[in-house]
Amino acid sequence: MLLRAVERAVPQAMENAHLRAHPREAAAIEDLFHVATHETESQLGFVLQDIERLLDQVSVRERYPMFRYEEVDHIVAAGWSTTLVRELHEHHPEVPLRTLSAQVKGLCTEWGRLKKVSASGGQAPAAALQATSSNTGVDR
Repeated sequence: MLLRAVERAVPQAMENAHLRAHPREAAAIEDLFHVATHETESQLGFVLQDIERLLDQVSVRERYPMFRYEEVDHIVAAGWSTTLVRELHEHHPEVPLRTLSAQVKGLCTEWGRLKKVSASGGQAPAAALQATSSNTGVDR
């Protein structure tokens, strides 16, 4: 990709800069470009995995439209239980308990199958994920 193209272009740029006459500096520059491109590529890979996970989360949330955003967070954090199903039934009395229980189990199962977040090796993506799930209680 782009990073590989940059890495391949470095020797030509160095030759144009007459760095062959300065082998130590040339070697150091090549090493730095290699490190920079490799680290950038790795970081981008982690970020892309996190983006994919977030898109998958959105997809799961959309398959369970009966639950509000905060309810999904609460269900995922708590896991299925009869207590949770009864609590949710107070907010969704029109839904039979058996149906509600099946929905909660399905949501928990799907969420559990999602790829784990890599935390992107950095702070910004992790902070973004934290912000999306800061409220895990069920609204009353």
